[in-house]
Amino acid sequence: MTRTRNTYLALMAVLLSPMAANADPIFFDVDNLPDILSISVNESGVLGEGWEQVMSGGFFPTFTLQETEPHIVTVSFDSGRMEEFTMEISPSSQQIIPFIVTIPVSANFSPLAGTSTALNPLTGSTVFLSAGGAGPFDFLDDLVGLGNIYDPDFYRLTEVDGVLYDFRQGVGLQGITDTLGQRLLFGPGGVLFTSVIGEMFTSLDGFALTDRQGNLVSFGEPASVPEPGTLALQGIGLAGMGLARRRKKA
Repeated sequence: MTRTRNTYLALMAVLLSPMAANADPIFFDVDNLPDILSISVNESGVLGEGWEQVMSGGFFPTFTLQETEPHIVTVSFDSGRMEEFTMEISPSSQQIIPFIVTIPVSANFSPLAGTSTALNPLTGSTVFLSAGGAGPFDFLDDLVGLGNIYDPDFYRLTEVDGVLYDFRQGVGLQGITDTLGQRLLFGPGGVLFTSVIGEMFTSLDGFALTDRQGNLVSFGEPASVPEPGTLALQGIGLAGMGLARRRKKA
């Protein structure tokens, strides 16, 4: 997580370098943006494991899908804020006929006490039982024999005010969408692009990022950015080295 966060910090430092000092700011309607950049997710275990189907009742039995161990997803922020959810199945019970492997059910994430946000897996919520009838089983992400044990790693957290955060387990923040529909997407090298109402930019060069209060979001010292003239000279030098090598081989 530290390496991922350092990538974001370095990227933001470049964005706020002298090259972007006089740029028009991008207003991003999200509180405490630095805190959001360090978002992480942790699962209590493999979510598709630790389940059983139990039969109860008499002549008209009820079959219930229930967990044999906790299935908790915890979303953590750098400030210490934590949002916790438990995985639940819908439908989780039915009468007379047991759940079978070819009938899908839905995996949902319900907030625990103290959590006000909503969590949804972006890799899908449809799951299948690995075995039918009473007894233990695993949830699969596809039909039995074809699927893997269900264990999503890509999630979307929805705040009460409608702001969306997309993140991957072990990677961190992948994207933010604010209440105006503006998006900020991250990739392995930093920001991929941002979309502002009515416009889309392929990079954030020349733009500054602001928080809800309109303050610039900055981290540490600005990184040095080569002047265009310097970059051109570097390109000429590399080209010259390439020509020299070709002549030497010839």
